[in-house]
Amino acid sequence: MPSLQDQLLKAGLADEKKAKAIRNEKHKKRKQQPKGAVEVNEAEIRARQAREEKAERDRQLNLERQKQAEKKAIQAQIRQLVEPIVLIAREVRPLISLSTTRKSRSSLWTTPWWINCHGEGWLLSS
Repeated sequence: MPSLQDQLLKAGLADEKKAKAIRNEKHKKRKQQPKGAVEVNEAEIRARQAREEKAERDRQLNLERQKQAEKKAIQAQIRQLVEPIVLIAREVRPLISLSTTRKSRSSLWTTPWWINCHGEGWLLSS
C-alpha cells in the first residue's frame, strides 16, 4: 500500500521538493533523540493520567460502598439480636401490684407464657 506522501504526489497535491524536505526533517528529529528514547506524546500522557485518576476514584468509591455495606450488616445483626428481647419486653406485664405505702410500690412481672402455666394472674403455692 503506497504511503500518504506517495498518494499526494500522484494526485498532484504535493511536490517532490516539499516531500523531501519533510523526510529530511523527520530523519534529523529521530537522529537527535538518544537511542531507546520514545517520543513523548502529550495526549497519551494526559489520557494515562486520566485513567489512573479514574481508577483511584473508583477504588475510593468501592471502599466507601464496602464500609457502608459492613455498617448495614452490623446494624442488621444487632437488630436480629435485640428484636426478640424487645418483643418479650412488650409482652411482660405486672401480675400483682403490691403497694404497702404511697411511696413504695413493687410488682411481680410476668409474661403470657408464665400466666398460661400458672393460672390467670394467681400465684399458686403448695
